[in-house]
Amino acid sequence: MKVNELLAQLGERRWEVLERAVQCQTAEELTKLAEENGIELNEEVALELLGMLRPAVDELTDGELDVVTGGSEKQEEERKGSSHPVLW
Repeated sequence: MKVNELLAQLGERRWEVLERAVQCQTAEELTKLAEENGIELNEEVALELLGMLRPAVDELTDGELDVVTGGSEKQEEERKGSSHPVLW
């Protein structure tokens, strides 16, 4: 089933359901939510949709990497040029 077809079935409730769907942690939770809204999903489709709703959490963005590693080069230069201590 295509995502557009699912959204069409939800009609005006689609944004409310999508907000709840992104909070689902498991395929079972997503399947239950779908059933509550009149949509039948098998586990395979639920897992696929869950993957789209919750991108891989083990991949960090550049900004997240900067925070984890102590900042970017620009932040380091700003910190060196400042007479005020930077506390993070």
